[in-house]
Amino acid sequence: MHRIHLKLIAMAVFWASSYPLGRHLAQFHVPAVVAGLRLAFATSFLLMLALASGQLRQAFNARVVAHFALLGATGFCVHNLLMMVALQFTQANTGAVINGGIPLMVVLLDFLIFRRRIPALGLVGVLMGCLGTAVVVTHGDVLAAFAHGIGRGETLFLIAISGWAIYSIAGRPLFALMPPLAVTTYACLAGLILMSPITLSQWAEAAPLRDDWRLVLMIGVQALFSMSLGFVWYFEGVKAIGAMNTSMYANLVPVVAIGLSAATLGERPDGSLLIGAGLVIGGLLVVNRAQSRLDKP
Repeated sequence: MHRIHLKLIAMAVFWASSYPLGRHLAQFHVPAVVAGLRLAFATSFLLMLALASGQLRQAFNARVVAHFALLGATGFCVHNLLMMVALQFTQANTGAVINGGIPLMVVLLDFLIFRRRIPALGLVGVLMGCLGTAVVVTHGDVLAAFAHGIGRGETLFLIAISGWAIYSIAGRPLFALMPPLAVTTYACLAGLILMSPITLSQWAEAAPLRDDWRLVLMIGVQALFSMSLGFVWYFEGVKAIGAMNTSMYANLVPVVAIGLSAATLGERPDGSLLIGAGLVIGGLLVVNRAQSRLDKP
């Protein structure tokens, strides 16, 4: 059992590494190529893994294909691509904390679209998370944002997490029909196909990045562990220790990302970021607690 906990810790570290890596690669100004390469490496590995385990034998119809196109567009074109674009305009640690609010957005969308009830305790957690996100995107000056708006990077991150929240909700019917590995593989493949024209549009400009084999290798390794094995380990965790316990490890991502950003990029978190991160993570813990009570018979 201890092996799954080690895998989940590794998952959190590699998910967190996406932010400092994306920020480092932002200097090349080819976010579509960075996002496309990550997705290409991840999809290739997932295809090999899914084929080896015999999990790509599902029947398809037009509705299922359209469903996967939606997952590819929201989860990988919107989220993956906009995250890389956003990191050109804001710090990695800021983006990681904003991204940590995805589960809170899922809860809100569930309520707004499906009228899924939010327990009173869960509502407190959502409000904490929203306040924390507001503190982070405004760098502690929430009132000034009403007059001057928020930064471009922070805005793009908010749109990006909306994409992943939609992906999380839209994927539920497919996860009920197919193994998680198959769903993730087909969604990645759909995203790769949809993103290819955008990636190719920046391909020539990306020569300095593509010519450095160490950077390409870094992108490939990070994609392998975060977008491929990370998903596999997450679902292994859900199966072994339950969704609630597994989600606790995902909550580590903003914390680890802040540490990695400080160590690799020299980004020192200010007070507003730490306060916002505390509120977001605290809100997630409260929401998870409320959901666990709701799920009990």
